[in-house]
Amino acid sequence: MTSPSFPFSTALITGASSGIGRALALVLAQGGVRLALTARRQSELEDIVRMARQLGSEAFIFPADLSRPAEAFRVAAEAENGLGRIDLLIANAGVGKTAPLVNLPWEDIERMMMVNALGSMAIIRAVLPGMIAQGSGVIAGISSLAAYRGMPFSSAYSASKAALSTFLESMRVETRRQGISVIDIHPGYIRTPMTAVNKHPMPFLMEVDRAASLILRAILRKKPVYDFPWQMGWLLRIARLLPPSFFDRVVERSVPGRR
Repeated sequence: MTSPSFPFSTALITGASSGIGRALALVLAQGGVRLALTARRQSELEDIVRMARQLGSEAFIFPADLSRPAEAFRVAAEAENGLGRIDLLIANAGVGKTAPLVNLPWEDIERMMMVNALGSMAIIRAVLPGMIAQGSGVIAGISSLAAYRGMPFSSAYSASKAALSTFLESMRVETRRQGISVIDIHPGYIRTPMTAVNKHPMPFLMEVDRAASLILRAILRKKPVYDFPWQMGWLLRIARLLPPSFFDRVVERSVPGRR
């Protein structure tokens, strides 16, 4: 099998221990990209290091909990020191929980906001000066189709991803003349450990390797915003245009116990 070819030599990936982050790391390693990987679980990161070496690449690991944004600045500095430079950042770390808001513990709401929004913002802010100094770089934030509209039982998750997408949109304009490409990725349902606990229907559920392939294609094409699967993307973009009163009536019908 021919190894993929990438126009960057180094990458920093957050949330790299499983799911989308792990799949992205292995594809990039196959293409010879040197990796800096961060997540909470060190043992899983060490497994990816071994696989990266088997694929002919090199990987450094930086265990961290990005619910503490100060950790993001430490990781960015150590990753830049280990790699020499950061050509690609994939801000992928994320957590989610689906539940009626009244039953959702505040600790879960806080963690989703800290990891999905502030943790990703912090790692992006931390690597930005280095990319500006080198005059190039790609920043890809893994948001969600859930960012487009607030859905029942997903209030905190949707809010955290909407915050990240707005952040990426703002900085994309700021940095475009500094040689930096900013890409806002909106996946739908992907088969990962995070979605494995869902009991509700997950239309157009996609395998993680396919998702990683599509994400990397969007990065290579430097698409400002990329929604997938396309069917869910179209549905959510249409839903975004609906007047609030009409949207509320339509969505309410999907809530259990309502007609």
